[in-house]
Amino acid sequence: MSATLPKSPATSARSIDFVPQAIWNVPISFFANNFGLEIESSQDDFDEYVGAYQVVDDVLMAIRHYAGHPPNTATLYVPSNVEDLETITNLIGAFTQHFGLTSSQLQWQRKDNPDL
Repeated sequence: MSATLPKSPATSARSIDFVPQAIWNVPISFFANNFGLEIESSQDDFDEYVGAYQVVDDVLMAIRHYAGHPPNTATLYVPSNVEDLETITNLIGAFTQHFGLTSSQLQWQRKDNPDL
């Protein structure tokens, strides 16, 4: 079951350590324009980014595009406590299906290089 977080989910996500798990060749605006996700600008220890949050399969995920990353890409971040490669791969599949993305739009996923 998927659920959308209440307004300003960034506040509830600030204490979560997210790890990149997949990259799609779609702009971050795709998620706002097609699904109404609220895109917020923020920054972390590394750089500035724009992003949104979504719960898929009861897991809070972050979708971000960092300054300096290739244009028209969106990276999926999953909480760092999700470590099992099969679980991560299944979450990427659920996310892909939830947003109607295609495998041809998937540029990279964790199972392509689990040691990164």
